[in-house]
Amino acid sequence: HPGRWMAWDAIVIGGGLAGLSAADALCAAGRRVLLLEAQDRVGGRTYTATSESTGSSVDLGGMWVGPTQTRMLALLERFGIEREPQYTDGSDVLFCGGVAKRFSGLIPPHSVGSLVELQLMLWRLDWMASRVSPLDPASAQGSSALGAQSVGAWAEGALWTATAKETLELAVGMVFGAHPDTISMLFFLSYVKAAGGLVQLLETRGAAQDSTLRGGAQQLSERLRGAVEAAGGEVRLDAPAERVVAVGPSGSLLGVECRGGGPTLRARAVVVALSPKVALESICFEPRLPERRRQLVGQLALGAYSKFVLVYETAWWRGDGLSGSSICSDASEEWPIFATFDYVHEAHGEQRRLH
Repeated sequence: HPGRWMAWDAIVIGGGLAGLSAADALCAAGRRVLLLEAQDRVGGRTYTATSESTGSSVDLGGMWVGPTQTRMLALLERFGIEREPQYTDGSDVLFCGGVAKRFSGLIPPHSVGSLVELQLMLWRLDWMASRVSPLDPASAQGSSALGAQSVGAWAEGALWTATAKETLELAVGMVFGAHPDTISMLFFLSYVKAAGGLVQLLETRGAAQDSTLRGGAQQLSERLRGAVEAAGGEVRLDAPAERVVAVGPSGSLLGVECRGGGPTLRARAVVVALSPKVALESICFEPRLPERRRQLVGQLALGAYSKFVLVYETAWWRGDGLSGSSICSDASEEWPIFATFDYVHEAHGEQRRLH
């Protein structure tokens, strides 16, 4: 370990894909890196468990990868991780008002007027997104107004039919795990632009839900951890950072203190690879972060999903001409299932359905 005033070049806080990618890049540049992860595993919002029923891997967190996610695809190629296409053959199902309706394609069955407005909405949002740079959203024309307007408020003023408004709410819920009223139009449009269009975010084959990773998504984080350690970096689990403070002669270094005590860890730079809201709530920064930043981050809403897997003897829905994909436009406490997908691993003969 470094001595009293010696330091790592960088300390990375957070062992999800962002933190591990940062540590991997720093190690590749010849830097001495320490990564701190609060949990007893790496992976963050990717978490692969083992099914007690089948003994196979089950993703309980993020699981899909699509063709526009080029950096993720490059990592998969680097580590030789295989993909498995999402099953899409057959009809999807829309649950609405207690009635199940079969349909094919992206847009569920609705009246002609509603379908026309839905198509116009897709075109309009893609056009608006084309004028926003994901790297610098604030440079877009009218960015201040877009930043001050929620997606929900925009829908109320721009859409006529209840169907169009409900469909946009479903789309936002699927992608962000949040209500349209909690997301600004500027962020929404920059996200749509980065993905290559709204349809790219919502569709399955050839889009964001194109494939899963054979063996589970968490293995990518485990491979990155191995690469960091092979390059001389260090990864510490069960090490929740709780304080980042200027230390050393003239504050030339940054110190990181972990919950539970221990020596102050020193580095020339600290990378906080956590959600800004989680970082603000769990880490004390000295000097204190600017008040405007604290207020802004404190108002951020985090997306939330609940996910579970049902195991069947056979993929019975396939025999009935169904894809296994369904959406519910009026999910509630009585019927909390928002969406389902087929989750069968052909290579292992598993028959599973994911909700």
